[in-house]
Amino acid sequence: MQPVSKKRYVLSNEYNNANNSAIAKYFVNDVPATIGDVSTSKIYGEDLEVSGTDVYVLASRQPISGGAFTAVIYKNGIELQSVPVASGVYYNCLAVSGNDIYLAGMEYPSNGVPKVIQWKNGTVTSITTNTGSAATDARPYDMTVVGNDVYIAGYETASASPYNRLPKYWKNGVAVTLNSAPGSYSTVHRIVVQGNDVFCAGQLDDKAAYWKNGVATTLSTESSWCYGIAVNGTDVHTAGAVATGANIYNAASWKNGTKTMLSNITVQGVASVYGIGVDGNDVYVIGSIPEAGGNGAKSVYWKNGVLTELPTVAGNNGYAYRIVIQ
Repeated sequence: MQPVSKKRYVLSNEYNNANNSAIAKYFVNDVPATIGDVSTSKIYGEDLEVSGTDVYVLASRQPISGGAFTAVIYKNGIELQSVPVASGVYYNCLAVSGNDIYLAGMEYPSNGVPKVIQWKNGTVTSITTNTGSAATDARPYDMTVVGNDVYIAGYETASASPYNRLPKYWKNGVAVTLNSAPGSYSTVHRIVVQGNDVFCAGQLDDKAAYWKNGVATTLSTESSWCYGIAVNGTDVHTAGAVATGANIYNAASWKNGTKTMLSNITVQGVASVYGIGVDGNDVYVIGSIPEAGGNGAKSVYWKNGVLTELPTVAGNNGYAYRIVIQ
């Protein structure tokens, strides 16, 4: 029997400061679809989810003429719902489960200390607190829903000295703090749940790392970060960027902790990585690389280490930001 063919969905953003434009697209097996009306708005894709045959995108939208940003949920490229946001509220994570739509984001009050909030079908819940003696600075980077359980991943500062940044996820609003050294700078960028196992990818004391059920594996000894994790059977695939020189970061992936370099930038610049997906024996890593000469960036992905550039409007900068394979 032939394996069922999966589709690859990639969310990519383009922007051009010179002509005041921002375009969000998603690609299905490299075929692009533009999100929303870019003739009147600047649209920045924040997150991507696929449910059945439907593609959902959370985006931040701003009129080209200026003004406030609005959080918008798009379904198959068409606006499904505009989410009212108060001043200082920003949503950057999306999950879809059945008929329910979830968002996670931050609320910045006037005192400047952000807290994590969750939105479900219009109802907002505070996940962390930013008032009183227990006030902390917290931010989410990813979320997923498995059955009746909602997971939000990010960081939270300690409420007492040494005020280090703690890598955390919240399961149904209850915090789980992952192990990190006192005084460290750590965070979770991506979370995956398989069965009873919770996998998180991020930074542990400024080094790329992942956690399985709270146990950390450091992936690099250099300054680095991890922004993608995918689990395929017993194999754990991760992806991020590693310092290879002064102000030079190159893209890398790891399989069970064994590193493969994906880019070879030799002058000042950053190859950014934002996600990883696995389809059978094929491993896809998404992100961006600098344009020749260092002016701008372009959306790319690597398939088994081979680079492919995603098409962008001439003159635009781009970065591939989210990937789903199913």
